[in-house]
Amino acid sequence: MNFAKFAPEEKITKNPRKLQEGDLAITIHDAKSFVQEVRTIHLLKDKTVTIKDFPSETVPSSVHFKSLTEPQAFVTDQTFLPQKKDINSLTSSFLNKNVVVSSSKGFKEPWKVEGKLVDFIPSLDDRFPKKLVIQDKNNSFHVVDNFDSIGLNDEKKSDSNSNETILPPSIVEWKLSAKESDHLSEISYELANVFSYKTNYSAILDYNETELEFNGFISINNSSDKNFPNATVKLILNERKSERVGNSGSFNLFSKSNSKKMMKSKHPMKFRSEKYEYSLDSVTLNSHHEKQVTYAHTTVPIQRINLIIFNKEKFDKEIPEITDHSKDKLTVDAAYDIIRVKNVQTNNLGIYLPKGSFVVHQRGEDDFGIERLKDTSIDHTEPGDFISINFGIINEYSGSRKVTSFLFDNQKKTLTESFEIQVSNISNTPAKVTIEDGLSRWHTYHITSSNPPHVLDDDQDRVTWSNLLIPPKSTNKITYTVVYSELVFLPQ
Repeated sequence: MNFAKFAPEEKITKNPRKLQEGDLAITIHDAKSFVQEVRTIHLLKDKTVTIKDFPSETVPSSVHFKSLTEPQAFVTDQTFLPQKKDINSLTSSFLNKNVVVSSSKGFKEPWKVEGKLVDFIPSLDDRFPKKLVIQDKNNSFHVVDNFDSIGLNDEKKSDSNSNETILPPSIVEWKLSAKESDHLSEISYELANVFSYKTNYSAILDYNETELEFNGFISINNSSDKNFPNATVKLILNERKSERVGNSGSFNLFSKSNSKKMMKSKHPMKFRSEKYEYSLDSVTLNSHHEKQVTYAHTTVPIQRINLIIFNKEKFDKEIPEITDHSKDKLTVDAAYDIIRVKNVQTNNLGIYLPKGSFVVHQRGEDDFGIERLKDTSIDHTEPGDFISINFGIINEYSGSRKVTSFLFDNQKKTLTESFEIQVSNISNTPAKVTIEDGLSRWHTYHITSSNPPHVLDDDQDRVTWSNLLIPPKSTNKITYTVVYSELVFLPQ
């Protein structure tokens, strides 16, 4: 299974694949979806062909034909006959057949009825459809008049999801300008409000809090009357993010910490769209069913820590501006009770994880039975990032960071910044606290001094001091200096 995310600025070039009969690709993009099928069509003597299995939600103007056999062939005339989704389109020929009727729009929850279609109840008003009478296996009778899907229920088939639809399909009739009669063709079309997906994560923490069983899966719902077998599925999400930029594309250096000041500055707030793309191979999406695909499954060692983390905003452009910063700026943050798992290959992860809900459970003392521990969420997580479970603020611990030196060298194109971090413990017991500070002013940096010694996390652009022992009712101090180099600036 291929599962990946690409940022908007990345362009990945691949050799075009050789398309074959049965190839199927689906791109799910917000409320719209795009389908690409490869199939062989046969033209009649008058160069026409009728295709009878388009979903009713097909956007007629989006239907596109491309002949792989005869690239010069094209459609000269198209007629689209949409599906009629009403009970009156059914005929008595389906009486006494086993059917399955379902709806995703029930008053409380979706419903499904399976059984024998034993009768129709005529409507006294032609404006309303007739009703179906279905007898289930318990000889109970159900009267149905409002549903999304109805299909023949073939009990001989092992896959009950592959029910044949009763309702007549949408039809496309083409007239082509072509020399050949048989065409291996690429047929593509857009669907409106057919596919939707959600991401869910679940984890089970062992009783001693030493390891975590982590699972992630995507649920994709197909609300159409068409089955899509063995499809390559791409899930695309555009997330709107804000940034503050100046004239000629300049980017303000300390935009997060100076947000109040900058709201009155000349730098306007602009928005950019970050594109996340996730790919799944060989997924079958059956009509009116939800498919769950597991893409992450691992058991990893964990450590529960008391974490204080300071962040500085990353640059998204190569032209920073430094006019809104001053020495002695103070940042205060609280400590959090956190379990973290690093998204790396050594943890059988190291993949791009889409954002989604996250439910954490914990095993009982005898390792049997679990209880719900935490409901949280995961943001879009790249390889090297942390998957975090935040259990809340620890009021007894806190930290403050002060800028003690700020020196910009225009000739060397360097920025030297020094900090003093104080970590306080007001409780009556010793505490172990982990401190992290962001190093994301610029992508080229090095630490010139640190007391106590530090650890660098290049994946996260952070400097870390792990498990510092803070005595009761005491404060410990950290000092360090970072130099950012190879900066790029606008001419003055």
